[in-house]
Amino acid sequence: MEVTIKPPSVSQVIIFPEKPTVELSAHLGAPVPKPIDLQAYGLLTNGEMIKLESDVTWESLDDSGLSWSESEGPLAKKPGSWKIKATYGQLENSKIVSVTQIPLAVDHLEALVSPVVMRFGETPTLSLQ
Repeated sequence: MEVTIKPPSVSQVIIFPEKPTVELSAHLGAPVPKPIDLQAYGLLTNGEMIKLESDVTWESLDDSGLSWSESEGPLAKKPGSWKIKATYGQLENSKIVSVTQIPLAVDHLEALVSPVVMRFGETPTLSLQ
């Protein structure tokens, strides 16, 4: 009897982190895009796991909220739940990326012409409405 042992091959694509989340800051109320660190790994038929680098293609299913580019990788653009897919040969896996925006206490302050005059030595009180 002859036994042939095949080299291990990738049987499954796994995306890390398990539950990707990102929090966007804002500039004048608009979300500031932020890169996301996503990694694709391959589960081999022998049980080992390897990092997949060059042969993985990534695709965002909605570029308005989450995009992918070769130069930047995954980029979160606005709050929401966005699906991204990694493909390796015939295998694929996808994750939902949760994107939130940091709430703003003050969007911006604007100086207006005012009849307020401050004199040296006085302790002025400023109230905001």
